[in-house]
Amino acid sequence: MPFSKDNPETNKFLQSPELLLDRVFNCLDEAVLVVSTDRRLLFINPAATKIFGYTEEEVSANSTEILHVNHDHYLEFGSRIQDAFQKGRVARFEFKAKRKSGEIFPTEHTVSLLQTAEGDKLGIISFVRDITERKQLEEERSRSAQLAALGTVAAGVAHEINNPIQGIMNYATLLERSPERSDRNLEIARRIKDESKNIAEITQDLLFYSKDTRIEKKLVDIQKTIKGALSLIATKVKNQDITLTVDIKDDIPPLLVQPQSIQQIVINLIDNSNDALKDKAGLSEKKISIGASLHKEHEHPFLLLEVYDNGVGMTEEIAKKALEAFFTTKPPAEGTGLGLSIVNDIVKRHDGSIDIDSKEGAYTKINILIPAISADATSQEND
Repeated sequence: MPFSKDNPETNKFLQSPELLLDRVFNCLDEAVLVVSTDRRLLFINPAATKIFGYTEEEVSANSTEILHVNHDHYLEFGSRIQDAFQKGRVARFEFKAKRKSGEIFPTEHTVSLLQTAEGDKLGIISFVRDITERKQLEEERSRSAQLAALGTVAAGVAHEINNPIQGIMNYATLLERSPERSDRNLEIARRIKDESKNIAEITQDLLFYSKDTRIEKKLVDIQKTIKGALSLIATKVKNQDITLTVDIKDDIPPLLVQPQSIQQIVINLIDNSNDALKDKAGLSEKKISIGASLHKEHEHPFLLLEVYDNGVGMTEEIAKKALEAFFTTKPPAEGTGLGLSIVNDIVKRHDGSIDIDSKEGAYTKINILIPAISADATSQEND
């Protein structure tokens, strides 16, 4: 709706664009930062003082570095916006920031270049949103789905535990009947140890997956982490007569990730593939393959996780919506629509990306890229 020029208040704004701009900036819930070409703060609105905890006088002419976690974050932020500007785009991304109190918190940035009509650069304007609440909700949703996923693997775990227990009971009975310390008894004892170890590993995988360490990242063996997740869902796959191919490269070093989250990615994707194959009639050979390898993207190392199935596939329209929360093509009793959404949330928390390649009636292939932060990188960061 256009302004009515008969309104005296409107005329006052039209005659003073500076006043209009001031009112607009002051009423925004988002922080507005006007920054010079050498990255010094020229103006912040009231929302910025509330979000970051600084007064306008405290930040005036100061470097924007005071709002960043550390110097490396400050440099990375500058690199991201420059990349966007060079491509002629507005920079939009999530990034951690620091309040005056020292608290680190998640933010969402929209950064535009300020320039004259002739194209001369004047600086940048950044709109910053505090997304702490949103992230907390995403983590709680992720945790809820993680607990729900335990139901999916519970039947498989029970089955895997049952067989070793039966073996232990049978071998123990044989030992009781034969008290002599013969070679036979020693062999039976060895088998008991093997079966017990099998139980311990399965139980450990379940405990590891269900442990609440959503925030902690640590250096983990990717091969062991993925195989641990596969052990929890292997029975469900096997019961559907699906051929599961695993290809995890040996040259992947320990990487800094949330191990339970990586396991949840694997379980959710394999579970989705399992359902896709179950829904495809007349298929002579059901296949799921999972691979993990190191991958270079713009000269930076990434962990590439690939999951493929020859199930029902997706239409282009469904593939576009597949990462949305609560979107599902399953009946209400069979799915929540959170599987791929949770995977997407986890990937974002690791600063990664996810790509879906699917053809209806033929296949689905999901590629996930996660920055490969190794022990060498973390030691350099600490130095």
